[in-house]
Amino acid sequence: MSRLDILAVLRAPLENYPPSLNQMQILAEQGRNLVVIDVAPEDEEAHGFWSYPGVQRIRVGRQGSKHSLPRRIAETLRFSWAVRRAIRSHRPRIVIAYDPYAMMAAGLPDAFNVWHFHELVDPHAQGGLLTRRAIGVACRDAARADMVIFPDAGRADAFHRIIGKRIEAQVVFNCPRRLETPPADSLHPALADRGIKVAGPIVLFQGWIGPSRCVEAVIRSMTVWPLDASLVLIGPVKDAYRAELVALASAQGVAERVIFLGRIPYADLLGYTAGADVGLAIVSEHAENNRSWAHTAGAVNKRFEYMAVGLPQIANRGSGMKALIENTGAGILVDSEKPEEIGQAIARLLADPSAAAAMGARARQVHLDRFCYEKEFEPVLQRFDAVLQGACAQ
Repeated sequence: MSRLDILAVLRAPLENYPPSLNQMQILAEQGRNLVVIDVAPEDEEAHGFWSYPGVQRIRVGRQGSKHSLPRRIAETLRFSWAVRRAIRSHRPRIVIAYDPYAMMAAGLPDAFNVWHFHELVDPHAQGGLLTRRAIGVACRDAARADMVIFPDAGRADAFHRIIGKRIEAQVVFNCPRRLETPPADSLHPALADRGIKVAGPIVLFQGWIGPSRCVEAVIRSMTVWPLDASLVLIGPVKDAYRAELVALASAQGVAERVIFLGRIPYADLLGYTAGADVGLAIVSEHAENNRSWAHTAGAVNKRFEYMAVGLPQIANRGSGMKALIENTGAGILVDSEKPEEIGQAIARLLADPSAAAAMGARARQVHLDRFCYEKEFEPVLQRFDAVLQGACAQ
């Protein structure tokens, strides 16, 4: 049996991580022989499923299942066995692990090993026995991987401090694929299909909805928005947190203007994004006990998705943000802890459509010129090509 080109491993649905999905798409389009091992989502319809001729998808278990510790250990072992079995049978030339569980399962076999850290792991953070074990492996053995990737330079530097040694890290921003032509607006038709009437401009948030995303501050800021402007939230949210946000919106007198659309398949997301007037990409490093949120310039997908469709954005200040957002003219930076500043920035954009359109046009050009995944992933592709060509020459 000929050796497999690339084995990709993550203990989550591939469709949950657009950068990983982008990588698999680009590699498949190049004709690489791929196997992807991941887990099934709880809701396949809301995630979608990516397939490509010649790409084998192997799903081991299901995301989000709540079981006893012995059952979770058994599931972790089953996932690890599946990964190790694939390594033995396919003998991949390149193995990409996208999270600590994947890194622990794959180990460092006889291959070109790539460890791609989406999040900044912290061995001192709270977590269960299995999570702490996986993070410990990731921190201990990262220096032995052939390539380590982070989505943000700040996260790479912080990881060096965590493990107490400096390793060579490739930074690859979490951009979308190059979008030659923005899609048609599918947001307004989707709202109409649900019987939701929106008369004025739409301020959009997309992605996981949690305390670090400053949604409370945004809702408080709505008192200075135009009275016909709505806040649309796309993405998963826990029931208890959603109830808190609804109660806050009611207290602020804006409940009818706060709209939750839930999760939608990633393949449909940019069409929804294209229907908004302003995008929100505000992150607070103080809302949760997670070091990652202090370093989000290159890591927050939505920053770059807004650019791709030419949507002006409101983003937080912080490491790397001035160069990414303000210097490119793609948006406005605000203090994530100040609702009045957030509201004034949104109101300013909504009050001047021509200025907002110009900002969106600049953002769109930045996407075409630089912030698309084809450009960001090129240095990694060059390494992969060298590895695979060298293997073929042997």
